[in-house]
Amino acid sequence: MKNNNPPTVEQLNDIQSKWMALQSSDPNPVKSNVFKLMELFPNRYLSVSEDGNIASVVLDGQPFGSEAKPVKDALKILKDCTTEWNKNRTRFDIGWCGKTGQWITLSVPVS
Repeated sequence: MKNNNPPTVEQLNDIQSKWMALQSSDPNPVKSNVFKLMELFPNRYLSVSEDGNIASVVLDGQPFGSEAKPVKDALKILKDCTTEWNKNRTRFDIGWCGKTGQWITLSVPVS
């Protein structure tokens, strides 16, 4: 992560676990550390079904469009919405599965 490589799925899930374990009574330095780690989360990605076949596009934390699509189609939309300005926080290789509360690796290549 320190060499400008994006975090792996395992690293993102570790950060998610730390976020979910935070308590309001935790000391501020502990909270601040987790908040800093959360800055590594992508802000443009796919929200995927549990089987990884259907997805919705998420741009800057907000859903883009109203219906889920096959991952290949959603990836095309995400790619079309990516510019030089936002490409560093856009991920095409992973997706968030809200049902499991985990980041997963996508099996569909970006074309």
